[in-house]
Amino acid sequence: MTELEVPAVIADRRAGSDRRLEQLGNFLEGRQTSQLLRETACVYATGSVSRGESSQHSDLDLFVVARDTTFSRLDAIKVNARLIEATEELQFPPFSGDGEYLVVHHLSELLHRMGTRQDDATNSFTARMLLLLESRPILGTAAYDGIIRSVIEAYWRDYADHIQEFLPVFLANDILRYWKVLCLSYESHGTPGNADETAARRLRNYKLKHSRLVLCYSAVLYFCWLLRSRRSVTPRDAFEMASIRPLERLELIGHEVDSAVTRASIRELLELYAKFLHHTDSGKLELLERFHHQDYHADRREEARAFGDEMFKVLVAIASDLPIFRYLLV
Repeated sequence: MTELEVPAVIADRRAGSDRRLEQLGNFLEGRQTSQLLRETACVYATGSVSRGESSQHSDLDLFVVARDTTFSRLDAIKVNARLIEATEELQFPPFSGDGEYLVVHHLSELLHRMGTRQDDATNSFTARMLLLLESRPILGTAAYDGIIRSVIEAYWRDYADHIQEFLPVFLANDILRYWKVLCLSYESHGTPGNADETAARRLRNYKLKHSRLVLCYSAVLYFCWLLRSRRSVTPRDAFEMASIRPLERLELIGHEVDSAVTRASIRELLELYAKFLHHTDSGKLELLERFHHQDYHADRREEARAFGDEMFKVLVAIASDLPIFRYLLV
């Protein structure tokens, strides 16, 4: 195993994110929020804080998921009130969309809507993907673990018949579908009508091709890496994937890979991502002002292209000769 040095900005952001999550958990515990969850629901974070990438400008994305219907609408209102109070007291930016995403998802929705038309329309698909790809528990850890295991069992429904050669195609397809949904969401904003909209579109594209790309493809790469040393991926493997932050999945592969070329590509991915974190460490208005300038945008666009190229090189190096690879090209 070869050590892979993590850029200082990434290590610093992780430490800061962990402190913010600890503060949030302590605040909510002090407001008796756990009693409201009653071991049947959990609160978890997503976004830059959960990925270990937050700065002082990062907002907070929180989800509440319940294992059963005993967690009532009134319970949800009480919990959400404490979440709003916590963000105000700890000086997080206000919830996006005026709190429109502060809704409670039930495990039954995440499971029974898989693959249906309602999956996207009700936001269940996004909640399920974020749960598996970037979430960190804040309260209700036992319920959180149980919910993740139940979702993984649904994706591994055919595992018992293919224990020695199970490929996580169902989940991999959903992860890649989520990536395509994110790309379509970017395109759905249409052609910008003025300079401000152009700057906003450039910033969205920059973030899409870094944080969203690594979110999805780090999970796919993790499964492919496991398949290089074994012919099957177990539900426990999937649970471990969900517990590892996106960049840490890349680091794990970089530490263990034998190929010096692939290790160099992963090192380059980390360096480019450190640049991304540096260039996005400002308030939104300042970021938009920078992206008004064509030269600045051109430099960031080149960094994003290089990041995507390196990610593809790692994917091909690790997965191109595996049975699962053909499913990743659809």
